[in-house]
Parts: sequence; C-alpha cells; structure tokens
Amino acid sequence: MKQPQISVIILNWNRKQDTVNLIRQLKKQTFKNFEIIVVDNASTDGSAAYVKCHYSDVRLVRAKNNQALYSFSLGMKQARGEYFVLLACDTVVPANLLAKHLEKLTNNPQLGVSCPSTYDHSTKRYLGPNRAIKGNNKIGYQITYFDGNGIGLRRQVFEQVGGYSQDYFICLEELEWAVRILSAGFKVACFTDVKIYHKKSTTAGEYRSRLGYYYVRNWIWFYLQYLPWRAILEFVKLHFGSFRAKTGAKGYFNKLDCLWGIIASFPRISKYLWLRQPVSDSILARIKADLFPNKGHIYVQ
Repeated sequence: MKQPQISVIILNWNRKQDTVNLIRQLKKQTFKNFEIIVVDNASTDGSAAYVKCHYSDVRLVRAKNNQALYSFSLGMKQARGEYFVLLACDTVVPANLLAKHLEKLTNNPQLGVSCPSTYDHSTKRYLGPNRAIKGNNKIGYQITYFDGNGIGLRRQVFEQVGGYSQDYFICLEELEWAVRILSAGFKVACFTDVKIYHKKSTTAGEYRSRLGYYYVRNWIWFYLQYLPWRAILEFVKLHFGSFRAKTGAKGYFNKLDCLWGIIASFPRISKYLWLRQPVSDSILARIKADLFPNKGHIYVQ
C-alpha cells in the first residue's frame, strides 16, 4: 500500500545553521515519503542562497518580507503532500515526528490539526499548549490556542479555510486560524506522545520588544470579528487582570506600545466589522477554557 506524502514546511528568518540542522534531522525520519519546503522570510544572513546551493532536493520559497507565520501559507500553496507539518527552523525533532502526526491524523478522520507537546530545548521545560486534562493519546487532548510550530494538518484544512491571516502579526495568529478551522467542523487536539523541542529565538527581538502593541491591536480585531457582542465585556474583564500583570513591574508590555496598539487598530475596524462572524457558544467556551484558568485545564506557567 502506497504511503501518503507529507509536505514538511520550514520557516526561516536569519537562522541559517538552525535551518541546516533541521533539514539534517528530517532526513533521519522513520517515515520516508515526504518533501521539504523551506520558506525564507527575507533573511539577510544568506540562508536562502545556502539552502539553494547545498540542498537541491529541498524546495525554496522566498517571501518578499518578514510576514511571520503567514509565510507558512506560501509554502502550503506550493506543497504537494496530502498532509502538512509546519516547523520553525529553530526546532529539534525526534525521528518519529512525521510518523506520529500521520498516525494521529489517519486514526482520527475529523481531526484537522494534530498538535505536539512543546518543550524548551535547553531546560526541557514544558512550554505548551494549554490543554484539557481529560483525553488520551488516541483521540488527543482538546485545545484551541495552539502553538503553530510543529503542528500536523490535512491539506483539506488549508484548502477549505486557508492559512494564517496576513493582518495578524506576532500575536494571536494561531487563535484566529484555529477559530476558522473549528468553525469549519474540524477538530484540533494535542498529543503528549508527539513531542518537539524549541530553541529560544534570538532573531525576533525587535518584534518581541513591541508585543504590547501587537497584543492590543490584534485582540481588538479579534473581538470585533469573532466575539458575540454579549461576550465582549466579559472577555475585557477577564483580560484586565492579565493585562495588568503584563504591564506591571515584572511585565513585558510597554504601556505606550499598548496605547499605540489601540490607535493602530482603528483603520481596519470597519474591515473586521464587515467580516464579522461571531463564533458558536461551544467555540467561545473553548477559547475561554484555553485562555483563562479553570479546573479542567493544564496551564503553562
């Protein structure tokens, strides 16, 4: 019986050696029927040229500028496989990663996205995602707010709902995409026996230093497009405590950046009101469960 093909899409931005290391790891996978696509986010360290010169069997897609996770969509558009696996280049993967994702997706016909358990490469600390306590590694553990790194998905998901939003940047890209995936009737689940190890990125500092800007701007857009009107005030209250912690003495959000985020949201408010499609009560409950502590979930500290 012929094995289905998996398209592995690596996203790189100025991490040439990490990209090379990941390509080498992938060539040791136990599952063999896959292609590798490297999407280069306009790197300036020679990454794209190096991959093109030294890896003729790897397909290279060049983004015109750094579009963060949206650039995965550029790779998915070029992919030939029945299944996709999306990887940040600064990831260390076990030899069975592709086989594990294929196992989960083929054994669960309604599963649209198979998410790994992510660990810090240096400390081995669990990084996420937040997940339901109830579940098992056959059907998975329910999640909504997944980390886009290391996930496996069906081609059908991309063809039906598209990929990451081009508007969202750095914050909430995964949640916004997950809402569309869930609304289309697919399931999203995490598996504790599918593992990846993520290194701490040193190339995204200029964007991470402005997290408050993207966080506030993108949440405003998300509220307007996806939250029922009756739920917005409740979410604002729930977010208030989190926001105070993030802008406090030990926080990592700059209050001025948050203010600029509010202002920056204005030009596209009409767009998101036009696109408005409030989520169902069941999806709304899932979002709340993933974002705000409750007894039924495991949370990353």
